[in-house]
Amino acid sequence: MNLSYIKYVLGNLFNTLLKLLDFDGFVWKALIGIVMYFAGIHLYIVAVVVLALMDVFTGVWAAKKTGIEITSRKLRRGMLEKTGLYLILLVASFVLGKVMQDMIKIDNFYVAWLLTVLICIYELTSIIENVIKIYPTLAFLSKLKVLLNKVGDKQIDNAEGKLGVADKKV
Repeated sequence: MNLSYIKYVLGNLFNTLLKLLDFDGFVWKALIGIVMYFAGIHLYIVAVVVLALMDVFTGVWAAKKTGIEITSRKLRRGMLEKTGLYLILLVASFVLGKVMQDMIKIDNFYVAWLLTVLICIYELTSIIENVIKIYPTLAFLSKLKVLLNKVGDKQIDNAEGKLGVADKKV
């Protein structure tokens, strides 16, 4: 294959994609609208995905260290299913938070933020448990795990307090 043929194929592919995506700009406008709607949640998604991947990595490392067999089912469950579930939960909670803000007229109703904090605490706890399996001599990690669980409980208490305030406004 020569370079001019590759340029020709890529040029035609690009032009075809532009024609497919241009219904008077509708598809581009829809994509931009979706991106802008969920712009406030992208950092939450990145944090959750990074921690989920770190959990899988440390889990595989801990399994190798302790001699536990690693199966594709465990990896699929740990990586794809859990991450997919987290993403669905985050998007649904973000939409729910927006709806609740409009219905109850509360400016600070951060459902997605609360869910992100709880998921991150869960993932950090799992990562710490894996690191304890890898390096059992690191005793301070078990204390850090207890601290993370207390932070999670505090976040749940704060959310229950905000729900009580929202109840009174309705």
